[in-house]
Amino acid sequence: MPRITRRPMGDPFDSIGQWEHKKPVLARELGWLYADHVFETARWINPPKEFTVGQSEVTLHTEPGTDFWQRTFYGFRNNNAPAFVFDRIDNFTFSVSIECEYTTLFDQAGIVIWIDEDNWIKASLEYENEQFSRLGAVVTNNGYSDWSTRNSPAVPRIEFRVSRRGPDFLIEARTDSQWEQLR
Repeated sequence: MPRITRRPMGDPFDSIGQWEHKKPVLARELGWLYADHVFETARWINPPKEFTVGQSEVTLHTEPGTDFWQRTFYGFRNNNAPAFVFDRIDNFTFSVSIECEYTTLFDQAGIVIWIDEDNWIKASLEYENEQFSRLGAVVTNNGYSDWSTRNSPAVPRIEFRVSRRGPDFLIEARTDSQWEQLR
């Protein structure tokens, strides 16, 4: 069962402009964003059957076959993964620490930046076997997903960080002390 804890991060992009429209930021397995009130104002999309929301962490259990994925050569589409959503209209740096008990091929945990079902970004660690997993990021634009991925050790804990500067996003991950850019 994933356990997510918040990690305070400064916002080096605080002085950069804002988007014109309010866009929701969605975290598939939520973390921390600026203020403690984020957990109080968040809402579920596709709520999981089992979850708890605490002061500094969210714990949830996902059902088999849930995912966010659109129109690729794999031939299937999914918009049924659980997601904890809160709105942001300004620039931000968002960091999340995920602990997960991967047991089945394609089990994954990560974060999602959500605009709508045809436009979103996700970063996740997807279980393949006991030796390795797939660390990757998916950008979905106008209903078509583009996945960049690489092999990664099969680890029970990973951190993701997303930074927004105007309309641009930086997606990073780490399993040790070094952040690595994914997209």
